[in-house]
Amino acid sequence: MQPVLIYKDELRVTQEKEYLDTVIAYMQTLYNEFKTLSVDVTLTELVSLGRTQGNISQKSSEKRIDDFVMDYLIVKAGEPSFNGVRISREKLGEMIEKPDLTAVFGVLNSSNNWRKYDFAIVEAWLKLDNDIVSKSDNAYDLIDALYTYYSKNDFGAVLTTKLFDLCGIVNTYYAFCTENGFLAESTPSSAGVPILGIEFKNYSHRPNLDFIREKEGMKEAYAAV
Repeated sequence: MQPVLIYKDELRVTQEKEYLDTVIAYMQTLYNEFKTLSVDVTLTELVSLGRTQGNISQKSSEKRIDDFVMDYLIVKAGEPSFNGVRISREKLGEMIEKPDLTAVFGVLNSSNNWRKYDFAIVEAWLKLDNDIVSKSDNAYDLIDALYTYYSKNDFGAVLTTKLFDLCGIVNTYYAFCTENGFLAESTPSSAGVPILGIEFKNYSHRPNLDFIREKEGMKEAYAAV
């Protein structure tokens, strides 16, 4: 049976696309600072270094960048020797002049002004070509797909279809009751009609994604026994 569309979170899609513009500007600024230090970074490295996690202190994030830059410079130095004796990596690290990373740390710290805890910097949504950070060719398609929810199995498809049928009836009846003042005064206009498997969003009843996912999982579990 073909998957059935449950819903697309249009608001989240719009927010993610707007957030991506901010991420790109941030990544470009961070990349430029590395280039100023003559430090080459790949997109994967840039994304990793540019991320700041809620459970990681600013100091730890800065240390990751510090370690990365020093490792880069040590590798770039190659394997120099003195009087025929190869200089150890540890000793080489002591000999290399540590660059001033103040500007890089400043860019990292600036992300605290716009970073949202439930939004991520996703590498697949970005590309780095000729020193320019931009959205990947399929970034918007990936975002749309991430927040578009379909039934996952035949049972979910049948359940979703039946819930949509029920929602159509309930929405029609709810609109009739609202227009004619039949709803109790104690019933909030945003509450909707409490029915198992249905939620009330934007003044309309729709299938509840969590309910569908739960029942799909139960059906798969039973089938595996």
